[in-house]
Amino acid sequence: RGRCGHDRSHGLAVRIGRKTYFLINMTGFTVTSAMCKDARSLDQMIFLRMRQGLFGAALLSLAQAVVMDRHPPEKRGMIMFIWHLAVMVGPSWDPPWADD
Repeated sequence: RGRCGHDRSHGLAVRIGRKTYFLINMTGFTVTSAMCKDARSLDQMIFLRMRQGLFGAALLSLAQAVVMDRHPPEKRGMIMFIWHLAVMVGPSWDPPWADD
């Protein structure tokens, strides 16, 4: 099934609470991002990026659920358009302090 990660994420969010699960994944994503900076080998970098992806995938589904819960049905189309635009365009922009 293509949604098995989403189902697991939803189950854990229900079991321990959405806010707690979000904070765990935010912390995991941030820590693994910082660890990627100090990776000493390609194998270590691949392992850390995989862990970063697991935490990041949960963050996306949780953020989308929160956005859907917070807005009335008649505004959800525009809200989701803006949210998806930010998710797609955001990573393509380099921060001004990024090294060349």
